[in-house]
Amino acid sequence: MAKKDTQLSVVGKRQPRLDGPLKATGRSQFADDVVLPGMLHGKIVRSSIPRGRIVSLDTSRAEKLPGVKAVITHQDTNSMMYGSDQFLLSDDRVNCFGDEIAAVAAVDEDTAWEAAELIRVEYEPLPSVFSVEDAAAEGAPLLHEYNENNFADDLSMNFGDGEKAFSEAQHIRTDRYTVHPSHSCFSEHHTVLADYSLPDQLTIWTPIQASIHIQMNMSFKFGLPASSVRIMNLNTGGAFCGRGADKPHHYIAALLSRKAGKPVKIRCSADEEFIVYHGGGTYNFTLKTGVMKDGAIKAIEADLLLDCGAYMGSQFIVLRFLGFTLQMLYKLEASRFRGRLVYTNNPPYFFHHGTGMVALRFALGSQLDLIAQDLGIDPVELRQINAVEKGYTTPNQSDYASCGLKECIQKVSRKSGWKKKYGKLQPYRGIGIGCGMIRAGGKGMLDHDTSSAFIKIEEDGRASLFTGLPDMGQGSHTAMAMIAAETLGITPD
Repeated sequence: MAKKDTQLSVVGKRQPRLDGPLKATGRSQFADDVVLPGMLHGKIVRSSIPRGRIVSLDTSRAEKLPGVKAVITHQDTNSMMYGSDQFLLSDDRVNCFGDEIAAVAAVDEDTAWEAAELIRVEYEPLPSVFSVEDAAAEGAPLLHEYNENNFADDLSMNFGDGEKAFSEAQHIRTDRYTVHPSHSCFSEHHTVLADYSLPDQLTIWTPIQASIHIQMNMSFKFGLPASSVRIMNLNTGGAFCGRGADKPHHYIAALLSRKAGKPVKIRCSADEEFIVYHGGGTYNFTLKTGVMKDGAIKAIEADLLLDCGAYMGSQFIVLRFLGFTLQMLYKLEASRFRGRLVYTNNPPYFFHHGTGMVALRFALGSQLDLIAQDLGIDPVELRQINAVEKGYTTPNQSDYASCGLKECIQKVSRKSGWKKKYGKLQPYRGIGIGCGMIRAGGKGMLDHDTSSAFIKIEEDGRASLFTGLPDMGQGSHTAMAMIAAETLGITPD
C-alpha cells in the first residue's frame, strides 16, 4: 500500500550523493580509465575540406609504420551505413569538415597519431553551403544528388481548425527567431573502448545515457544477437541528450578491434569534440500566434527551418516532437506546424537539450512576452490564463490526468518577488519567466518498451540494486537507492 508523505523516512529527505566521496577523491571510474591487456589506441582520419570527391586515398605509409596493427577504410566496412544517408567511412566523397575517411590502431597513442598523419587523401573540392537559407534556396548545390533539393525531411502536423481560430483572434502577431548551433561541452570527452577480439562477442565501454539504444543498433549492424553485445557504462561526465545514440567512433573502434584481434580505445581530442558530438544546429522559427484581447490563445502556427548538417541521422525525431508538443503547454483551439530539415555542409547535428524543446520554448516564450506587452497584460498573468491544467484535452485529443503548471507559476512568481521586480529593476537588470514541457524517457522508441530493476539481498543484509539507468551527473543512482531503501525499510547507504 502506498505510504502518505508523512510516513516516508527516506524519500523527500535530504540525502548526500552516495558517489560523492568517490567523485571528490577522483576514484570514480570513467571509460577512459579502463585499460585492457594488449589494448591498442585508435585514431580517425577526417576530411580537411567541407565538400569534395576523394580522388585518391593512400594508406601504405601508415601500414608500414612500426607499431601499427590495423588500418581500415571504406573497403573494410562492407559499405556499413551510419544512419540512412551516411557511410560509416566515406567512399568516394566527403560532405563536411571532419567526415570519417579512415582509421588506424597502434600500440600507443603517439604512434596512432603519426600513422593517421601518414595517410594521404587527395580531394577535388565541390561547392559548399553552410546556412539553411542558402541551402534551401532554389539552385543551391545539391549535397545528395539522389534528392531533388536539400530538404532531408518536410513534415506538417496540424491539430484543430486553424483557419477558424485565426479568423476569430482579436490580435495576431508574427515574429522570427533564430537559435544558433550549440554544444553541451561535457566534462568528459567522447571515448570508446571496444573489445571485438572474441568471435561473435562485442563489449563496449563508453559514456552513455541510453545503453539499450547503442546495444540494439550495434547488434543489428554487426549481425549479432543483442545478448552478444555488452554496453559497459561506468560514470558519465555529462550527457544532456548528447550521449543518447551510437556514434561513428563506436563502430570504428569495433572494426579496428575485430581486424587487429585486440581491444581498441579511441579518445577524441578537444577539437574532435565539436565534430563527433552532433550538437544542436541552427533553428529558424517563424511564429504566428492569435489571441483574444483578454490574452486567451486561439491558435499557434510555427514554421521551422532546421539545419541538420551534412547527414540527417536521427534529426527527423526533432520535427515530430516539436510538431506534437506545440499544442501541449498552453490551452488553445488549434496548432499548425511545418518543419523542414535542411542539408548543409556543416558537421551532422542531433539536438542539444530536450529534443529541440528548449529552442521552441525560447521562441514561443519570447513572443508571448511581446504579446503581453501589446495587450498590456503581465507576462505571468498571460501564462496563468493559458496554462494547461488537470482535465484539459488538447486539439489532438490528449487528456491531462494531472498537471500542476498553474500552481507552479503561482508559487514561482510569489517566491521570486515578481510583482516587485518586473519592470522596476535598475538598468541592465531584469526578471523573466519561461515555461516548458517534454515527454519523459524514451517510451515508444523501441519495440521492447519496458524497464526493470533487480535487487539482490546479500548474506549480511545489505542490498545491491541493478538498474540500466545511467547516472549522467544528475544523481539518479542515489535517487534509485533512496526509492529502494524506502521500500525495503533500510537506509540508502
